[in-house]
Amino acid sequence: MSNYTGATNVLLSFDFYDAGNPNSLNDSIWIRGSNTDSWVGLYDWRGQVEYTWITTPELDVDVVLTSVGQSFSNSFQIRFGQSGYYPYSSDGLAVDNIYIGACPKPDTLTATNITTTSADLSWKEMGTATTWDIEWGPRGINQGNGTVITGVTTNPYSLQNLEAGIFYDFYVRANCDGIPSNWAGPFTFTPSNPITLPFIEDFENITSTTLTENGLVCTIDGTWTYATTRGRTQFGMAAPINNGGSGALLLDNPNGSSTNNATLTLDMSNYINATNVSLTFDFYDAGDETSLNDRVWIRGRNSDNWLEIFNWQGNQEST
Repeated sequence: MSNYTGATNVLLSFDFYDAGNPNSLNDSIWIRGSNTDSWVGLYDWRGQVEYTWITTPELDVDVVLTSVGQSFSNSFQIRFGQSGYYPYSSDGLAVDNIYIGACPKPDTLTATNITTTSADLSWKEMGTATTWDIEWGPRGINQGNGTVITGVTTNPYSLQNLEAGIFYDFYVRANCDGIPSNWAGPFTFTPSNPITLPFIEDFENITSTTLTENGLVCTIDGTWTYATTRGRTQFGMAAPINNGGSGALLLDNPNGSSTNNATLTLDMSNYINATNVSLTFDFYDAGDETSLNDRVWIRGRNSDNWLEIFNWQGNQEST
C-alpha cells in the first residue's frame, strides 16, 4: 500500500458468516500500517446475527491509522481474529469478498415515480462522485450478468422499457476520478401493476417455499415479504395445513421463541378514493401462545404508520 501513504477515504469492507461462534475478545479485526507497527482495533464481529452472511459497513482505514500515528506502507496488514472450540456448523467465522478502495459506495438506493414501463432510480452519494454505473436485471440475477449502464451523470436516473409485473434488482457504484467504488445494492422494485378487485390470495399459485430468515416471495399481483427472529414461514403447498385446495401461509416456530411478520404489498392506486373496500381471510390457531404480535395490521403506503385491523390472539383453537 506504499502508493497510498497519504491517501484519504481508503475503505475496507467484507462479508462474514458467524456459524454459532462463542463470543471472545479475539473475535475482532485489527489493522496496522506496517508489519512492525502495533495492532489497532478496527471492527468487532462478536455477537452479531448467526448463520447468515453479513456485509460490513465501509470502514475508514486511513482515519484509524492516522489516529495512532501510523500510515500505509509496503507491508500494511489486516488480521482477522477468531477463537472457538468446535468445527464449522456449530462454531467458526467465515470471510469472503474483501474489498479495499478509495471511493465510497452509494447508499440508500430507492426507486420512485414507478409506472408500468419505467422507474426513477436514485441513491445517496457518500463522497464527491458525479458519475456512476448502474447494473440492473430481473430480481435474483447474479451480479455481473445484468445490464450495465456506464457514465451515468444524473441522480435520479430514469430507467425505461420495463415490463409490468416483473420484479427487478438494481445496483449502483460511484466513479471517483476513474476509481470505481464497491457496488451498492441490490434494491428490488417492480413496475406498477395496479390490481383489479376483487383480489383473492388462496396460495394455490405460489411455489412451495419455506423461509427461515428474512425473505421475499413474489406473486402475479403482489409481493410477500417475510421478517423473522428465528422463526419460519411456509408458503403454498409447503404449508402442512389449508382450508381447501392445496396451499396456505403458515407462520410457526421450530427453534424456540420467535417473532414472525408476513407482509403483503399490493398496488391499490386504482382505488385511492374508493369506499366500502373490505378484507376477509380464513385462519387457524394451532395452539399459538398469546402475544401482542398476534395481530393483523394495514397501512396505505410503505411509509405510513401501521394500523391494527384485527386481533387474532386467543381465538378458537384447532379450527
